[in-house]
Amino acid sequence: LSMQDEFVMSQLVERSSRVKELQLFLKLFPNSSLRERYQKKLALCMVDIDRFEQINRTMGYDMGDQVLCTIAGIIKQAVRQYDIPCRFGGEEFAIILPDTDKTGAAAVCERIRQDVAACEFTRNQMSTHITLSSGIAFLKYSDAPLEEQAEQLVSQASKALGQAKSAGRNKVAFA
Repeated sequence: LSMQDEFVMSQLVERSSRVKELQLFLKLFPNSSLRERYQKKLALCMVDIDRFEQINRTMGYDMGDQVLCTIAGIIKQAVRQYDIPCRFGGEEFAIILPDTDKTGAAAVCERIRQDVAACEFTRNQMSTHITLSSGIAFLKYSDAPLEEQAEQLVSQASKALGQAKSAGRNKVAFA
């Protein structure tokens, strides 16, 4: 991995405390005007690399690392400064999109999906293209504890991701 790739990955990995990142974000404005502003406009996108295990098996773990770094860079380029992208684990990424409606969240995921699909990964005279599936859910504020709200949002986005995978992969689905 290049130094730049390692830096991009370390930034995303450092932020990947999974649900806790989302809980912290929610705690920043529990009773403020920001909460009203973001009401029903906070999206969580779960992004998963399709058939990633096959890349590791056929092209090697170094290529898998390169794919992860490239996708991390594409995600960082696709989001706004105040969006929160993070590696969620394995070949899965999460993106918190504040102040984002259905159209905006779909546009971000679709741009990432298309940019990744356009990349060609080559090693030892073998080349491949990668596809992504994404699931999108929206926060519905309630009086429930923040942990419960965050877990529910992650669960909904994960279910939508599963729907995208079941529909043939390389798709964006909504909860």
